Amino acid sequence: MVFTATFTEANGIDESAGILPRITLSGASGVTNVAMTKSTNLIWTYTWNVPAGNFTSTISIAAADVAGNANTAVTGTRTSFILDDTPPVI
Repeated sequence: MVFTATFTEANGIDESAGILPRITLSGASGVTNVAMTKSTNLIWTYTWNVPAGNFTSTISIAAADVAGNANTAVTGTRTSFILDDTPPVI
């Protein structure tokens, strides 16, 4: 599964060591504060090897602009999801 974060910061995202956009997935994911991969300065991705099992997870992404201002929480977008790897009964 690929998560894509698209930022709209006019001054760009700070790409200093240790400040790159980072992703955290709660639940059974084991992903905590992991650096994302740059596509462009305003588009970052993270490829997740989905673990087996059924669980609910919540995503959060932390980043800062070049002035050091932290990103604000996403609004109007779903930030949690349910993973269900149980096959259907036919």
